Amino acid sequence: FVLHLFSGQRRSGDFQDHFERCTKRSQFPVWVLSLDIANDRVRGDLTNPDTLHFWMDMFVQGKAIAVVGGPPCETWSAARSINADGPPPLRSREFPWGLPALSPKYHEQTRLANALLHTMVTFLYLAVGTNRAAIMEHPAEPTWAPAVMSSWQLLVLKHIRSIGNIRCNYLDQCTVGTLY
Repeated sequence: FVLHLFSGQRRSGDFQDHFERCTKRSQFPVWVLSLDIANDRVRGDLTNPDTLHFWMDMFVQGKAIAVVGGPPCETWSAARSINADGPPPLRSREFPWGLPALSPKYHEQTRLANALLHTMVTFLYLAVGTNRAAIMEHPAEPTWAPAVMSSWQLLVLKHIRSIGNIRCNYLDQCTVGTLY
C-alpha cells in the first residue's frame, strides 16, 4: 500500500488514479489508500490519535511501503501577506504556529493545519526510521517575499532535511500546466 494523506475526495486524475494507471501492468500489486475525512470519517480522520496509530502501525510493519501527503497549505499561503483584499496572514516568522489573538475561525483553521502538518512530519520521521519512501508537498519558501513564513522554515522540517538520505525538490507547477 501507498498511503496518500490529505487526499481530498477521489476524482479522475488524482494521485491514486494516476498511480494506478502507471502501475496497471506491474507484476507487483501496489494499491493507493486515499486517506481523508472526505472519504471516510473514521479511517480518514488523521487528527484522531487512534486512527493515526492504526496507519502508523501499518507503515512501521511494512504493510505500507510509502506515504505521500500535502497537508493543507491555506494557512501558510504567501498570498495572505501580499493581497490586502484577501484573507489575513495567520502566521509570521515570530509566530510560525499561529499569530496570537486570531479570531476563533482562524484559530481553528490554524490549529487543524498544524495538527495535520504534525501528522505529515510524524510520517516523514517514520520513513527515515524504517527506510521507506515519503513525499511531502507544500509551498516552497517564497523567495519573492522573504518576510513571509513558510513551513519549510520550521526547525522540525529543517532537521528532517538535514538527515542523510533526504532530498528536497522544487517543482514550479506552472511548468506542468497549472495556473498557480
